[in-house]
Amino acid sequence: VYGGYFVWLTLPGGVDAEAVAERARVEEELVVAPGRLFEVAGDEAAARFPGNVRLSFSWADEEDIVEGVARLGRVLRRMLDGEGWTQAGKAEGNGGAQEFK
Repeated sequence: VYGGYFVWLTLPGGVDAEAVAERARVEEELVVAPGRLFEVAGDEAAARFPGNVRLSFSWADEEDIVEGVARLGRVLRRMLDGEGWTQAGKAEGNGGAQEFK
């Protein structure tokens, strides 16, 4: 059982969790954790989260949670629509998994 004051969001296929976390931070000033941060080295078979992000809500009030989900939604929409980075100076591309292979 995986639980606590957080929820796991499973991303659509082809969307890289680490790219989502980076774009959320840069484009929306939002911190989300890519699932790989929570894998135990040497025990990856037990719990793998490469296509997930973890959203923590332990210290956030309802208004901030709603705002954070909206910001994350904007990032995901841009990525799924194939839009490049919205910040100047970022590499071209949409931050999808194929860019990191």
